Amino acid sequence: MSKAQISSELLDELTRTKIRVNIANAEKNELKNAVTRGELITVEAVNKKWAEDVSNVKAKLLAIPTKLTPILSNQVLTAQDVNKILTEAIYEALTELSEEYKA
Repeated sequence: MSKAQISSELLDELTRTKIRVNIANAEKNELKNAVTRGELITVEAVNKKWAEDVSNVKAKLLAIPTKLTPILSNQVLTAQDVNKILTEAIYEALTELSEEYKA
């Protein structure tokens, strides 16, 4: 292999490398711009929001027994009545949550 061929191959490889770097930088800038415009969000932001949402749902659901204990313990109720009260409380909690998350 001659020096000219080696130089040509090195030049070709250098050119391909520069092109790959330029493409990668352009893609990186496009992603940054999309984040700035609010078109993309980070995985970290999604995870944080999901954790907050799950925590909120958990709190609403855990509040149901505290809310219903006085109602259920002071009455003589059938299983059907208890089921209805519990179902209504769950739907109420879900409705509150859906109102909180409306855009």
